[in-house]
Amino acid sequence: MNRTLSRSGRARRRAPRRARGGRLRLERIEGPWRRHLPGLDRLLRRLDPLLPAEIRLILTEDRVLRALKRRYFGHDAPTNVLSFPDPGGASGEVLLALGVLRREAAAQGKRLGDHLAHLILHGALHVAGHDHHHPAAARRMERLEARLLRRAGFANPWRGVF
Repeated sequence: MNRTLSRSGRARRRAPRRARGGRLRLERIEGPWRRHLPGLDRLLRRLDPLLPAEIRLILTEDRVLRALKRRYFGHDAPTNVLSFPDPGGASGEVLLALGVLRREAAAQGKRLGDHLAHLILHGALHVAGHDHHHPAAARRMERLEARLLRRAGFANPWRGVF
């Protein structure tokens, strides 16, 4: 929970922001996300109805995801997104690293907002139990991502792939 000051000046708890549809909750932002994505709240509202699970979203910096990847997966390397499903798979956390996303979007010629939407959805699909460990499963997941993102007006991240 975040803390804000009430009109009387006393601290009170404020619930994290939830997009209107209610499946996506922006739990925490660390770093200059809003400077690089001024339309972040609008993007999250567009994405919310597509999500297959309740998601607590944490937007953070590269070093945080690198440390988590090292701790939980044994790999000491930067990563763009990590997903941590709650037991049952109906909800979970999705964490994204700003620096990695910016570098990937630039290298792939994508708009940062489209890339962010894709990776939030990608993480949410992992929370809901989808994976891409085998070629057939990867193809199904990629097609599902493309179809859902198109519904909300985001670019197809797999354009030219199939």
